[in-house]
Amino acid sequence: MDEQRCAVTVCALASCLLVLSFTNGEAATNPMSRLATMDALVHDRAWQIDKSVFLDTADKVVIGNHFYSSKPPLLSTGGAVLYKALNRFTGLSFRSEGGHAVLVMNLLLAGAPHLILLAYAYRFLRWLAPGSRTLLWTFACFAFGNLGLAYATSINNHTPAAASVLVAFFYAFGVRHGLLERQRHWVFAGLLAGLAPTLDLGTLFVSSAVGIYLLSHDWRMTLRWFVPAALLPLIAHFGLTWLITGAVAPIYLRPELYHYPGSYWNAPTGIDALDEPRATYLFNVLLGHHGLFSMTPVLALASWALLRTLVSRGRYWAEAAVVGAPTCILIVFYTLTTKNYGGHCAGFRWLLPVTPLLLLFVPSWLDQVRRRWSVALFVLCVSIGQYHAFDALRGPWAVSSWDRWLGS
Repeated sequence: MDEQRCAVTVCALASCLLVLSFTNGEAATNPMSRLATMDALVHDRAWQIDKSVFLDTADKVVIGNHFYSSKPPLLSTGGAVLYKALNRFTGLSFRSEGGHAVLVMNLLLAGAPHLILLAYAYRFLRWLAPGSRTLLWTFACFAFGNLGLAYATSINNHTPAAASVLVAFFYAFGVRHGLLERQRHWVFAGLLAGLAPTLDLGTLFVSSAVGIYLLSHDWRMTLRWFVPAALLPLIAHFGLTWLITGAVAPIYLRPELYHYPGSYWNAPTGIDALDEPRATYLFNVLLGHHGLFSMTPVLALASWALLRTLVSRGRYWAEAAVVGAPTCILIVFYTLTTKNYGGHCAGFRWLLPVTPLLLLFVPSWLDQVRRRWSVALFVLCVSIGQYHAFDALRGPWAVSSWDRWLGS
């Protein structure tokens, strides 16, 4: 094993060890809704979560006379398959000493996608940053320097969605640049691009950009292999939604289902009751108490490199457009359509899926570093990102120290 691969392996193992160390059996508020569906499917053989031990979740709706999880169904269904196997072969159960079962499911549904993301980040960086120093610095940002590290300790949709879009983009980049030439690589790109929006709706913009990116390269191969593969998880998602709710529209788009006697959403409190001016909200999303750039400032350097590539129409202009356009659209979209910063959580969690894509432009910034102050700036930015990531390891579904310090 060469020195570069050895150093990357050590970083990846250290990152995974941190995830393993801070993962626990607590059923946090946000994951409870998905755990409820897994629990109901395995023990009650039903989508209704009326009898679940996690019924106390706020993220539930009423359809007919029954409670259902408000979360998109595909991740919970896949989790139920894994939980069924876990229950059968180990006896672990949510309904008896549930903490151990929750811990294992956290590792399977959040920790494992984080490991996959790191593996593909390394493969991607070998193309983008062949120099050992640049690759290692950038990989450290993936492994330790962003909030994705903390979210990998708890079931959530953003971690697997981030892995999905990164892997989809990896295969799309490979086929466009002639680095991957087999039909299955188009299929892999399509499957992952289609899967991502079923996990995290916002990634639809990223998946669409990846599709356009390939369509402009080879429309025949895109229509023959990428598009059909992308449709498979989307069909599964809408099919399950119809099976569960009797309608194709996601529950997120049916607000009337959230309002039933005793629902938390009839009179939300705290952060869920905020109604700030949009300019204030946008500032906090980017630079304030949940700021994309204030909590992970290395992304500001990466964004500068991305913008410079777009303006100069540099070597990776198309790739910069694939990442930059959806990121801007998502920022505008969430600023206009949300009010609560994702609830009690560290950072603006809805932008986590684009964080790895932005980090791909860190090598472009590092390649332009020529002065000591630039090196110092980069180290400072990475250190701040690591501080926030390590702070959030105590629990991503909690108010961050940065948020408390600003007194929001």
